[in-house]
Amino acid sequence: MSARAGRFADPLSRPLKYGVLDRLLGHAVRQAKYRVRDAFDEAMSPFGLTTQRFTALMLIAENPGLTQADIAKVMGIARSGAAAIVVALEERDLVERAPSADARAFALALSPHGREALPDLVARVEAHERSLSRNLSPEEVETLKALLARIGG
Repeated sequence: MSARAGRFADPLSRPLKYGVLDRLLGHAVRQAKYRVRDAFDEAMSPFGLTTQRFTALMLIAENPGLTQADIAKVMGIARSGAAAIVVALEERDLVERAPSADARAFALALSPHGREALPDLVARVEAHERSLSRNLSPEEVETLKALLARIGG
């Protein structure tokens, strides 16, 4: 082994130093986002739902008639990303397309199966949320949500 290889052999065998990252709010929020997303995706993977798919599903459930372009705009994603999400929801028979007033687009709505499945999916997401916030009081959860809503606003 060369001297250089020995110097860099296993950088994770000691605690990592994060420098300025430890002081950055953005870094803390980003790390929390990844942990929350990964835990959600793991909990909901048996149902083929990711955070983005569940978000789109709820938007469609609460706002029948949205188009893929609407979903993309509201979620802040590319239209191609919204299209992939809608296809995934259609493949799981949760969402269906219907003609819309704009002949260039389809209106989105829950399918009959989607309407039937939604209460159970919401209950599972709410259970996941309770697990996620188990170390916080209800007041702390509300405070955290309020503070996060103020960031960048």
